[in-house]
Amino acid sequence: MKHVHKILVVVYSASGYTKRSASIIENKLIGMGYEVYLHILSKESKDINVANYDFMFIGSPTYDRGKTPKPMLNFLKKTLKEDKVTGMTCAVFGNGETQWGNYCKAVDEITYHLKKYGNRIVNQVRIEQNPVNDYQIEAIENFVVEALRRN
Repeated sequence: MKHVHKILVVVYSASGYTKRSASIIENKLIGMGYEVYLHILSKESKDINVANYDFMFIGSPTYDRGKTPKPMLNFLKKTLKEDKVTGMTCAVFGNGETQWGNYCKAVDEITYHLKKYGNRIVNQVRIEQNPVNDYQIEAIENFVVEALRRN
């Protein structure tokens, strides 16, 4: 088990649902005593050196029947191909709607790219729409605890 000091939470969110999931993750980690940095991807967001962190939670919605949004794909390209980040331990989360095909497919695509470049995925969670009920919040918090346990 690798000791974790600094945790990065990277998220892209347009509707706010995935950002809410990221905030739940951030609050849980802070409550557990971790140093956490929440990085929200946008056109204005600055590049971040992922290698400065011990662990990364990374999340995205899924759009248009299974597509990962461009800002997330751009982040992965920069992080993996340009910055050549490998050996990072990660947990992947995503928000989606079961009424559409390819529910939370972005989780699978992000996982694929991270693994392809030698990063380790310890946990995944898929969240239905906006996580506001106690069951959803508890599921996200359990995802955090289990990801760190598997580290």
